[in-house]
Amino acid sequence: MEKWYIKVNSITTALRAKELLIYNGYRVSMKRAEKALSEDGCGYLLISTGDMQKAEKLLGNSGIKLTGSGKA
Repeated sequence: MEKWYIKVNSITTALRAKELLIYNGYRVSMKRAEKALSEDGCGYLLISTGDMQKAEKLLGNSGIKLTGSGKA
């Protein structure tokens, strides 16, 4: 399975998103976004495998704002 990442803008949002994804069966790691990925300030990446579109929809439906996503 390919790894993917979802980017959020704050540590608080990243922790909420990570908890929600883990609760729904994803294995998730989290790290601070490098400067190349965080042109708009700080950001955090949630890295996982599985169905990225399903994860994005799950987070969006829970009110978590995403600032980007892609293949890791």
